[in-house]
Amino acid sequence: MPKLFARAASVLTAGLCLLGAVNLSSVISASTVYAADFQEKGNVDGYYYEVWQQNCVGEINYENTENNGFSASWKNIENTLAMKGESFERNKTFASQLKEYNVTYDADIDYMGQNNFCSVYGWMEKPDFMAEFYIVDSWGSWRPQGNGYDGKDYGSFESNGVTYDIYRSIISQMSCFGDGTPIRYIYYSVARDNQAEKIDGTCNIKNTVNVADHFKAWSEAGLELGYLYDIVFSAESYRSSGSVDLKSLDITKEITEQTNYGPKFANEKHDPLEPDEEGRTVFIDFETDNEKVVAADEKCQASYSTDHSFSGERSMLISAENNDQRTFVYEIDPYDFKGKDMLGGVRLYHDSDDDVKFTFKIVRALQDGNEYEYSKYSKTVAPDHWASMELIPFPVNLDRFTRYYVEISAFEPVDFYVDDLYIYDKGEYNDFLNSANAIIRGDINRDKVVDMFDVIALRRELLDAGDFSIDAVHDINGDCKLDISDLVLLSRFVLGQADAIPEPELRTEFYMGDFHKEENDQYYTITASGENADTIKTALRENGTFMAEWNNVDLYEALISQGLDDYDQLSVKYSGEAVIDPKSIIYKSSHLTVSIMAEFRKDGRPVNVFFTDGADDNERLRWLANSDDMECVTIGGKEYYVDKANMDSELFDPVYWLYPKENSIVCDGACSFEGEVDFAEILKYYGLEDYKPSEIRCKFSAEQVWGHVDLKELSFLDKGKTE
Repeated sequence: MPKLFARAASVLTAGLCLLGAVNLSSVISASTVYAADFQEKGNVDGYYYEVWQQNCVGEINYENTENNGFSASWKNIENTLAMKGESFERNKTFASQLKEYNVTYDADIDYMGQNNFCSVYGWMEKPDFMAEFYIVDSWGSWRPQGNGYDGKDYGSFESNGVTYDIYRSIISQMSCFGDGTPIRYIYYSVARDNQAEKIDGTCNIKNTVNVADHFKAWSEAGLELGYLYDIVFSAESYRSSGSVDLKSLDITKEITEQTNYGPKFANEKHDPLEPDEEGRTVFIDFETDNEKVVAADEKCQASYSTDHSFSGERSMLISAENNDQRTFVYEIDPYDFKGKDMLGGVRLYHDSDDDVKFTFKIVRALQDGNEYEYSKYSKTVAPDHWASMELIPFPVNLDRFTRYYVEISAFEPVDFYVDDLYIYDKGEYNDFLNSANAIIRGDINRDKVVDMFDVIALRRELLDAGDFSIDAVHDINGDCKLDISDLVLLSRFVLGQADAIPEPELRTEFYMGDFHKEENDQYYTITASGENADTIKTALRENGTFMAEWNNVDLYEALISQGLDDYDQLSVKYSGEAVIDPKSIIYKSSHLTVSIMAEFRKDGRPVNVFFTDGADDNERLRWLANSDDMECVTIGGKEYYVDKANMDSELFDPVYWLYPKENSIVCDGACSFEGEVDFAEILKYYGLEDYKPSEIRCKFSAEQVWGHVDLKELSFLDKGKTE
């Protein structure tokens, strides 16, 4: 069977892997060229056209003509395609929104008895799926049914008087696409009988193809549909010669807002909601009815109640009989939000006799009935106490066919109350917290007044906070940390023992999740990796130091970089405190490190010096057989292990790695660390004192451990100017 449909991989290679497209005139001639594929595309009179030639082998000529047509000829090609029709805005029009889509064409084709055919062609996609499709009316020496045909019987159907057989091929993913879904599909509707009328060696083919009929038939046959990329009339050939004259082309269509066959949309596209004055995209206080709030099933009831409330007069009571599960449900509309990363929270209350454990989770419900749970979070709530589940991170993708739900359940069979449910867009939340006058410090219950009720509310928050909690919302003294000192300060103010809540000494900004920021010629980048990589909080002080808290992540990194063009003799001081959750230390590779990389230059020639505090023996000895091979030197009264590389290389920059013989930072519960790295002394020791600082990067890393850090000092000093 000839490999007729290699374009499935190659045209995508041309579109995604090349650096750019070749711009030619409306008449295109390409002689034999070696390297990658050739692709030319554009728009003429409202119609999209494209010419593709695999590996630039052979010759192809193309010209746009009147009546939305084109003429093309090819000779001794490997694989080529010429097409014209309509392109669609990405991820906007789903295939089943086409109620009618008629492609009317009239073409003369000289197949020369070879592997050429004409069709209505296109492709569709979703985040985890891509399918090309061919609706084939005529062909030369071989009736297409796909290279890689999966052998399944998808049946046949009739459209506009023509009977078509359905086939599907499976193709492998090209490596340049990364780590996405490894399988792609090609769908075919192939006329049972060749529709071409042969006239003196040239085949004439004219037809009106209702593409919607084919989409409906494929859906009924169990083939998945996607968002449309293009629908065109196409002439394709494989290792052959031939020509085509598309004399006329016309497209008429009816596209609806809803789907016309197959699964219905679960979510309607709309503009994102604007956040409220506190940055919340969704906020439900249950003072008015909300149709998106329900109980989990018929054994559980959700009703509005005035018996208890955190704010306002009402909350929602979740109740059931006997030992039936109690679960609160809120349906998320992903199109309410500008991004996909969310932060959710809620207030909970129960009046049973004992503490009760609750779970907050996100449920992803697919059209096929399958459900998946993720971002599961649990908390134990004492009786007769409004407790908060705060700032729980979770992602929600923009998907029109998948429903997302917040589900809050009690582990024990007890009735409970829900109040003040909120969902932030993470980006909106960070912007809100760091905006001017975003939060009235001391107004814990958000009633715009600082009084004894706020003291009571803050006491409740402290009960839930644990030993350490970065918290800009409930912070009083301005250090972005919630602890007993905040309660003392608030109590003194409310009781009249202090005239005002003093302003913090340093301006501090608060961030949830990853972020990048530039300020005062310094660049800050916070990243984390792992399944719950957004469970990180960072408080960045205006002097460049920071506090950070991270949980359930594989790697946390805080990187600070700065240019040093006006420095002469560089020295770096750092100090801080770190606390690691002992339960998280389960790998030998678990570690905390402070790393400093400084680049120095002389006449444009760079030298790099790396310093790492906290590295274990595996890191120190990464190129050496044993510790005896490690050079130990004393520089400025301090002992270092040193690695060196590229000392005599003409191609690579010299690199020095230095590790203090005794680490000040350790991955073992709590530790205080401090150090000073005198790079001027290091350069002098190696005879590089003429090299001047050009750039510095400082990184705090926590790998396979959870905890928090307070980096209290990070100073870049120029000894040449301070002495």
